[in-house]
Amino acid sequence: MQDYLEGRKTSYSTQLGNKEIFQLRGTLLCPRCGKLLTSSASRGCSGKKYAYYHCHSSCGFRVGADI
Repeated sequence: MQDYLEGRKTSYSTQLGNKEIFQLRGTLLCPRCGKLLTSSASRGCSGKKYAYYHCHSSCGFRVGADI
């Protein structure tokens, strides 16, 4: 906070993955409940990025984007 007040702003990247990975976002339907799937990325312990498609609802469906 002090850095910001003194004009030393730090920019942080919020992008975890490339948008090309998530080309099917909003077009796939959940096989369990029929709602649209969204996408997200997470980082493993080794720093590798993992992309997933998952359901908006609480049905818990999730599949890796590489499939």
